[in-house]
Amino acid sequence: MSLFDVIINIVESSIICYFIYKYFDFKQIEKLWLFILTVFTTLTIGSIFINESGFLIVVMSIVIIAFLKAFGQKINIESIIICFLSLIIDVACNVCALIIGNLVNSYISIVSLSLPEMTVLSKILFLIVALLFLKQKVTYDTNLNTKRWLTIVIIILILLVVTYLLAISYVFDNANVLINLLCAALVYVAIVLIFNIYGKLLKENEESTRIRLKNEEIRYKKENEKVLSKMSEDIYQLEHNLRYILMQVKLNEQNKKYDENIELIDQYIRNFGKFKSIINTNNPYFDYFMNQKINDLSNNGIDVHTSINISHSDDYLDRKYVEYLIKVINLFKKEATQITINIYEKQGFNIIEVLTSKNIRLTFDNSIKQLAQYLDAQYKITQDDNICIFKSIQHINKERRNEKWDV
Repeated sequence: MSLFDVIINIVESSIICYFIYKYFDFKQIEKLWLFILTVFTTLTIGSIFINESGFLIVVMSIVIIAFLKAFGQKINIESIIICFLSLIIDVACNVCALIIGNLVNSYISIVSLSLPEMTVLSKILFLIVALLFLKQKVTYDTNLNTKRWLTIVIIILILLVVTYLLAISYVFDNANVLINLLCAALVYVAIVLIFNIYGKLLKENEESTRIRLKNEEIRYKKENEKVLSKMSEDIYQLEHNLRYILMQVKLNEQNKKYDENIELIDQYIRNFGKFKSIINTNNPYFDYFMNQKINDLSNNGIDVHTSINISHSDDYLDRKYVEYLIKVINLFKKEATQITINIYEKQGFNIIEVLTSKNIRLTFDNSIKQLAQYLDAQYKITQDDNICIFKSIQHINKERRNEKWDV
């Protein structure tokens, strides 16, 4: 294997890994280099010892899927298809470059393309197609269901068959230039169809996702209304019982049963105190799970104080954000007896502050770090003898997430 082959393999591996890395929007940049090195090693060794290109594609796909798992990506039909698709596009670009070179050498006498030049051309085509595919993915930032992915599988299989026929035609030279030209046109038509159908399917699925989220918002809004309605009934019942309690206090006062009065008043304060932390920010998903968590903390004997001032925004419909917030609160659940939760917005940033008035040991797991990376959240912990504070900051506008703000 020559130095040129090694360089080409490095370029090819880098394009494949970049395509996968950007498609799934990974944040762990430190693992990208290991990803490229592993794919390069597999490609280089496979090119030497594996003669069947189809088997090499399968081996490469297995390696890429293994790294997706290492990155924390859920392995489903989409991830498997994208792995195969990245390699199939590479093969298709190789064949297209060979055909273009053959056409140039046949019809343009003043220009002659050598095999290394065709190889470089194939990698340029590969990079262009990969970037176009990623651009289409960013335009419609959503996911396809299984049925839609199967439609794309059929198109990919058609493209694979055409690519195979082109490769056979070129290797054995049993077709004339016009047939090669026709096949090349079919390949590009198939690629255009993939982009077109992919975009339409994503747009269609984007609308269904919007409807689903709206239905979820309505459902959680109804759940919150039930909670508020129950709270209103309980408050009314407490107010209704107030007359009886005052009569009992008066009677105890006359009989000098002061201890009973103190216990009676404390019990009333405790019953009334459970209503001080009801969350209603007009973000149904956020409100529902925050009320659930606060109720859970209260039932575990933890005194909870909240100050929440946020806008009505789709950012608070993000399941990852709510999961991150709940996990942060759970850090304090084991040792704290009193927790203060402050959530507010400032200069376009969402700020979470969870604190307790004593120094406790916070035990982290990888899920919090992964969620923080997903949300592009920055956090820090401040501890001394009298206080423990967890403070997290993230931008509430995805278009401006590259901006930074000191924690």
